[in-house]
Amino acid sequence: MSDQSTKETGVAPSTQGPIYGIGEMPAQISAFPWEDTALGSIESWPGELIHSINQMLYMPSPCFIYWGTELTSFYNDASLPVLAGKHPKSLGQSAEVTWKEIWHLIGGPLHSVLREGKVLEFKRVPLTLLRYGIPEPMFWDYTYMPIRRATGGILGILVTAQDVTATVHAQSELRDSELRANRVLQSIGDAVIVTDGSAAITSMNPVAEHLTQWHHSDAQGKPLAEVFRILNEETRLTVESPAEKVLRLGRVVGLANHTVLIGKGGHETHIDDSAAPIRNEHDQLTGVVLVFRDIDERRKAERERERIAAQLKQILEAATDGMALLDRDWNFVYLNRVGQQVLAVGPEIVGQNAWEAFPAMIYDGSPYVYHYHRAMNEELSGDFVTDYPEPLNISVQVFARPVPDGILVVFRDITEQKRAAAALIQTEKLAAVGRLAASIAHEINNPLEAVTNLLYLARGSSDTTELHDYLDTAERELSRVSVISSQTLRFHKQSTAPREVGCSELFVSVLSIYQGRLEDAKVKVEKRKRANRSVACFEGAIRQVLNNLVGNALDAMHQHGGRLLLRSRESCNWRTGQKGVALTVADTGTGMPPAVIRKIFEAFYTTKGIGGTGLGLWVSKEIVDRHRGTLLVRSSQKEGHSGTVFSLFLPYDAVSR
Repeated sequence: MSDQSTKETGVAPSTQGPIYGIGEMPAQISAFPWEDTALGSIESWPGELIHSINQMLYMPSPCFIYWGTELTSFYNDASLPVLAGKHPKSLGQSAEVTWKEIWHLIGGPLHSVLREGKVLEFKRVPLTLLRYGIPEPMFWDYTYMPIRRATGGILGILVTAQDVTATVHAQSELRDSELRANRVLQSIGDAVIVTDGSAAITSMNPVAEHLTQWHHSDAQGKPLAEVFRILNEETRLTVESPAEKVLRLGRVVGLANHTVLIGKGGHETHIDDSAAPIRNEHDQLTGVVLVFRDIDERRKAERERERIAAQLKQILEAATDGMALLDRDWNFVYLNRVGQQVLAVGPEIVGQNAWEAFPAMIYDGSPYVYHYHRAMNEELSGDFVTDYPEPLNISVQVFARPVPDGILVVFRDITEQKRAAAALIQTEKLAAVGRLAASIAHEINNPLEAVTNLLYLARGSSDTTELHDYLDTAERELSRVSVISSQTLRFHKQSTAPREVGCSELFVSVLSIYQGRLEDAKVKVEKRKRANRSVACFEGAIRQVLNNLVGNALDAMHQHGGRLLLRSRESCNWRTGQKGVALTVADTGTGMPPAVIRKIFEAFYTTKGIGGTGLGLWVSKEIVDRHRGTLLVRSSQKEGHSGTVFSLFLPYDAVSR
């Protein structure tokens, strides 16, 4: 016995007389004062007790011997952690005293073994032990085996015990984890199928049952490919099972687009999915988890989106304006057919950077840079008219609009439109010259007739004093002709640079042309000057605007006369915050109805029949726009309060110097 123990454990037995074994307990048992107990000295012990103790002392697991009806305690070294603070006083003590905290649980079974001699085995028993005075809930496996004398009587009990607390907790956590996983599996919105390492189904959730039309009990153990039948929507060819692909590649895989799942009953469902390997603690692939979902509604939405996109593309391609979509990196995402024609490029422009493809857009004060960056970075729309130089040599009107992934640029080639507009403006200038010439002829004719009459009278007069009076009057009339000629030349002088000009100066030069018409039409002029600052503008162009407004006012009052009100004041454009001057030309004529006012600034619209070109106010509006000003009109036909008011606002720096 001793040789065998030494051979197996590698530890020499401790021998103290008849008690021997390994560890400290043989010596402690041998040294215990047994003669003071009911058992008496060791030498008087029966052989069955000595033999049982020596067997127990060699056992590697916790063992106890409870001897006699008193259940006197013996135990080995492996039991010391179990006893904790109870050792060494537990040696030779009654089991009932040692385990008083659990005696109500273990006492009855121990006594039944003494009475009946049956082996009792207990598994996963929850016991709360006092360990160093602190209650500690634990789980134990233990066995009660009777120790018999040779004649068959029961002398004591051998108890083997094993602390299984960690195992019970681990198994409990594993069960909880499995329950949680199963609850998640059952409640997850996606379909889930789990397979083993051979791609045979081990579990599936209700969503997977619904989509595959297979009940879990019927599908369990079957190959995934039999239950999870998938085809390509377009080719109708079988798609490789994702589980088999995972087992082959050992990594996560996903389905190709347009995959259809064929249910057990033949129902087809558009799905997308992914499959991932399941690995154990040794990184061995032990199964596959497949997650998939019904995307029928999404596929319908995708088809509808594709249909709408195709229609939208047809519309964009049929549009008469160029349309370009730029992403946030300024790359062309789309350019329609008209846009390609205007910009002289082909479909290969898609993917290219706009600034690199059209470098002439970048320069100081570029409206391209300003408006495109405002639309891209500040989500503010903008529009402008500008020119693009060589090699395109075009004038373009551009609208920049923010979109979620960049900006949309709508543009049109207005080169021919600008040429036509320039021709119309030139036509209006010629018409204005004709009207002005008629007015000048009228203004000059009166003083010239007076001079002719005065010269006739002077020839027939012999009175020197009277002769001098005639000549002085003739000189004044000729001076008047000189003033009219001077104002006319100044009126039509074409300036190439803006200059500072005062409001009074502008009004005086215009009124001088119409002095005769004002008198003939019995129109009273009322002037009010409140603006003292000058305006930087193209003088001739602004005189043309005022000339047109005054001429129209006189036309409105030619039958019954009236009042012409000319006013100036310092003002502010409330939309832009620019400061400047407001010039008002108002008349007490017949007024205009709303339908006329709505069209009054349109080209070729006239209320004067064949006597008008319909270009005067249209050109005037163009001139004002170029000066960054506004031209507004209001009118009334109410009896006793009829008339029209034109308000011209010009910022102080209407044009750059």
